[in-house]
Amino acid sequence: MKEGDKIRFLNAVGGGRVKRFLDKNTVIIEEDTGFETPVPVRECIVTETGGGKPREGQQQPDVSPAEHPAAEMPGGDSMNIYLACLPVDIKQLSRCKYETYLVNDSNYCITFNYMNKTGGRWISRCADTMEPNTLLFIEEFARELIYEHETVCIQFIAFKRDRPFELKSAYSVDLKIDGFKIQKQHSFKPNEFFDDEALVCPVVLNDGVYRKQSVPESSIRPAPVKIPAPAIIEVDLHINNLLDTTAGMSSKEIFDTQMDAFRKIMDSNLKNKGQKIVFIHGKGDGILKKALVGELNRKYRPCSVQDASFLEYGFGATMVTIRQQ
Repeated sequence: MKEGDKIRFLNAVGGGRVKRFLDKNTVIIEEDTGFETPVPVRECIVTETGGGKPREGQQQPDVSPAEHPAAEMPGGDSMNIYLACLPVDIKQLSRCKYETYLVNDSNYCITFNYMNKTGGRWISRCADTMEPNTLLFIEEFARELIYEHETVCIQFIAFKRDRPFELKSAYSVDLKIDGFKIQKQHSFKPNEFFDDEALVCPVVLNDGVYRKQSVPESSIRPAPVKIPAPAIIEVDLHINNLLDTTAGMSSKEIFDTQMDAFRKIMDSNLKNKGQKIVFIHGKGDGILKKALVGELNRKYRPCSVQDASFLEYGFGATMVTIRQQ
């Protein structure tokens, strides 16, 4: 998207022309009525590129791109590319659609092909060229198709149109997106690219593919044996994660089902000293949380109890640490 492009709004009626950019995420649109409106870039779709023909009798000025090269961002000569996923409605993750964006946080244009793997074969979902320091809407998909989007691949080359540049490698990066994680609200976090919370996955950081590189066996030195801390167990007690349907169930029956799931996890981990368990119960009216804390204090007294990280889980989770058998 560039100044002068004609756009329409993605989630509203109307449109206009790009007047200027406030920052990489916000653009000023001059509507047909003459009003100027700030709009998130991701809510605009380009319908016509700018640069119209000159009026009759007026000569078009001869201005080459090199005379007015695109502004570059400090540090932008290192490739930093991200894949981002955003829910259309973060409060309705079990029913809403999801959007995928590619973020080009560099001073290079990139020509890319975004693919996903289905049934053992690759399918191209979007192929295009991105301008420097921009983000691009790739596609929208339904919740039922989340697991078809777990295995993706992005291939691209980088270049500059209007000036000499340092040659970059051609990239082909396979990514594994956790379909279960996408359906959890705490997976979406504040970030520098979107106004909304998003799941942002690095593809390339500082010119290098973002993944652990293999180490030659001969270069590996023996290290002291260290027993790693057990991974945190996350248990979502929302009833729609425990049962396929609650048709015909009373509030008490739903509550009892949630408590039974809580006790089952606790009883099976009592011998695992140091184990941390996060019970996600939601904010609600606090009844379920009070019941959990009360039973922990009565039946599971050797365990410590605290609110889980707000940044990770919001206000709706409690963390338990197993202290002794």
